[in-house]
Amino acid sequence: MAWRVERYVTPQHDRCGYIVIGACVALGTAIIMLLTSIVEREIASWSMPEAPPSRAGPSTVAEQSDPDAACAPAAEWGTADDYPLNAIMQDQEGTTTLSWMVGDNGRIASCRIAVSSGHHLLDQAGCRAIMARGCYDPKSLSHKREFTRRIVWRLPT
Repeated sequence: MAWRVERYVTPQHDRCGYIVIGACVALGTAIIMLLTSIVEREIASWSMPEAPPSRAGPSTVAEQSDPDAACAPAAEWGTADDYPLNAIMQDQEGTTTLSWMVGDNGRIASCRIAVSSGHHLLDQAGCRAIMARGCYDPKSLSHKREFTRRIVWRLPT
């Protein structure tokens, strides 16, 4: 005949278990909160790097109309940065044909959509880029004051 040892759990033992578990949970929560505050303070002390210089053209009308500003080559008037983010998110592609008039000062006086890409965002981005960065040497302007260019919008890969 084998002897069997039975353990009897009294209500007092049961309550002690709950107290120990509760204390462990409270201690664990306090440790997590302490570590979180330490990490947050450390992150707050980090200095943010300066933004890289923008490759965009003049940002104000005053800069655009500065007669002493050098004209960028026409190939630099539009960059990949001009592709509207909303157009990218909507998978918009197409070809826009723009036409613009040049003023006596060599700056772009007006821009219009000659042939739409079928997407308003792309068409307007093209005119914005031309108006912001486009310019000509006023001395080299002949009687021709209206120019046209096609912009092919292709999604980045």
